[in-house]
Amino acid sequence: MGATIFQTKFKDKLSISILLFQIKSYTVRTLLLLIIGLIILLGLANPAYAYKRKDVYKLVETNKCIKCDISSYQKLPRVGSLNDTNLRGSNCERTNFSGMSFNQVNLSNAKLIQANLSQITALDINLQQAQLNGADLSGAKLNKGNLTSADLSRANLQEIDLSQANLHQSNLSDVNLREAGFYQAKLDNANLTRANLTQAYLKEANMLYANLTRANLTEAYLKEANMRYTTLLEANLSYALLNGESDKQRTDLRNANLKDALLIEASLIQADLRQSILVKANLTKANLTAALLNSVDFDRANLSGSILEQADLRKANLSNATLINTDFSNADLRGANLTGANIDDRTNFNNANLKGCIMPDGSSYHSSTTIIEKIRGSLRLNSMK
Repeated sequence: MGATIFQTKFKDKLSISILLFQIKSYTVRTLLLLIIGLIILLGLANPAYAYKRKDVYKLVETNKCIKCDISSYQKLPRVGSLNDTNLRGSNCERTNFSGMSFNQVNLSNAKLIQANLSQITALDINLQQAQLNGADLSGAKLNKGNLTSADLSRANLQEIDLSQANLHQSNLSDVNLREAGFYQAKLDNANLTRANLTQAYLKEANMLYANLTRANLTEAYLKEANMRYTTLLEANLSYALLNGESDKQRTDLRNANLKDALLIEASLIQADLRQSILVKANLTKANLTAALLNSVDFDRANLSGSILEQADLRKANLSNATLINTDFSNADLRGANLTGANIDDRTNFNNANLKGCIMPDGSSYHSSTTIIEKIRGSLRLNSMK
């Protein structure tokens, strides 16, 4: 019987011990869960790229914080202005600078990925080699800024003012530049692939060797722009204004590559396109009055309804081009190639100089009168086939 009582007491003590252990285990687990939860919350509030308080204080007190970390800071303690501040090489990723004044700020080599710089005023700002991927610069004023070799890919620059800014070799691919201002800006060797430049203002901009493949330049203002050797493959320049102001102030598109480009109703009055490539380009109803088109390649281009009055088309290649209702009156087509071109009764060659021009049927003549007759004859032959 004594043994039975002992066993009972032992079992009771064992049960109490197990219960106490379970309570302690539950408490420990609860504490662990609370600690983990706090760590997660702190991690979300201050991620790996979060700002350092000492850097923020240093910036406020000294106007200088080279290579500091103010990433993700949402409201800087100094209201309104960071003028004359040196932030070279700093981490400003996702930081909110919206509406602030950045005049003469040094942000060269800074990291500004997805930063909010909308509506800032930043005259003479230095953003050389800065990383601005996905940043918001909409409505910002960066007049005379230095953005040489800056990476602005996929950024929003709608209605930005970059007048007289230096964007040499900058990356502006897939950027929203709708209604942006580039008056006298330097865009030479810049990458503007697939950029949206709808209604952008590019008067006197330097775009030498720039890459505008598949860029949208619909209704863009390009008067007197330097577009020599630019690549405009499959670019859309419909309704764009590329007029030259005078014989000495022409929009320069010499040696440009405009293969498959859209230039529907584009204004290219007095534009200089000498030796450019316009293979398969669509120039329907474009105005090329008095344009310089010497040695331009219009192979398979569509010039239906376009105006080339007084244009210089010497040695131009118009083979297999569509020239229905095209106006060549008073144009210079000496040595031009019209082999296989599609013309109709409305195609106007009045007073055109066609000496040495190769006709749609492949023949060549030296008298302008007989050439026009030959064109009409070719047209009649084509209509009989």
